[in-house]
Amino acid sequence: MTNQSIIQKASVRVYEQLGFGLSESAYQTALAAELSETYLDVQTEFHVSQYYTTTKGRKVQIADLRIDILIDNLIILELKTVDGVLEKFDKKTGELKMGEIMKLKEYKQCERYQNIKDINEGYLINFGKKKLCFINVNEKNKEEVNKNVMNIESFD
Repeated sequence: MTNQSIIQKASVRVYEQLGFGLSESAYQTALAAELSETYLDVQTEFHVSQYYTTTKGRKVQIADLRIDILIDNLIILELKTVDGVLEKFDKKTGELKMGEIMKLKEYKQCERYQNIKDINEGYLINFGKKKLCFINVNEKNKEEVNKNVMNIESFD
C-alpha cells in the first residue's frame, strides 16, 4: 500500500467518523492519531522558518510557519475545513478546474512548505461540508498536476 493510499484511507476514516463542522485542529489530532497507527513517523505543527535574502546575501527570518502534519520528513499534509472553496468543478462538464485550484492561497501555502523543506510530496486535504477533498500538490511537476484531473479525489 502506498503512502498516498494510507493517507487517503485515514482521511476517509476520520471524515466518516467526525463529519463536517469541527476545527482544523480536531481533524489534525484525529488524522495524526490514525496515521501513527500505520507506523509512519507523524509530526504535527512542525515549525519551519521562511527567510529573505538581502542584496548583500544576508538571510533574515521573516516568518515562523507551521506545517499541519509532516510524515516521515517526506510528506506534507495541509488540512483545511472550508466549505466549497476547494471544490472548483466546471458545472457543465463536472471536471476539476485544476488551474483555479492552483491559484488558491491554500494550495500556495502547501507549495510554500514544500519549497522551504525541499519536499516533493504534499497533499491539501479539506474536510468540507459536503465532501472530503484530497488534492495532490506536486511542486516539482506542476505541468502534470495541471493536466491530470485525477490528482483530486472527492468522497461523498
